[in-house]
Amino acid sequence: GLQRFLLKEVLVDKTRQEEMIKSSALLYTIARPPQLTDDATVRTDLFEWQGAEPRGVKLTWKVSRASVAAFLLEAVEKGTHIREIVNISEPK
Repeated sequence: GLQRFLLKEVLVDKTRQEEMIKSSALLYTIARPPQLTDDATVRTDLFEWQGAEPRGVKLTWKVSRASVAAFLLEAVEKGTHIREIVNISEPK
């Protein structure tokens, strides 16, 4: 829709960057947060999904930078989401 039109070059660049990472030998986790906030609260109940937008789930489409940092740190410490692209959002 309109977002794809307005962000066409950004999305092309994001896709190119992700393809470069995926084709490398790196052990990576790519987190795709929606709108980032400066809220210092760390949410541990983030909704995670891969692929298409989830249906039937109420999301805020926002997540704090602190929550993204905690999510990625936990992924490293626990060895989860290796070589995965994960969408995350706070639930409503």
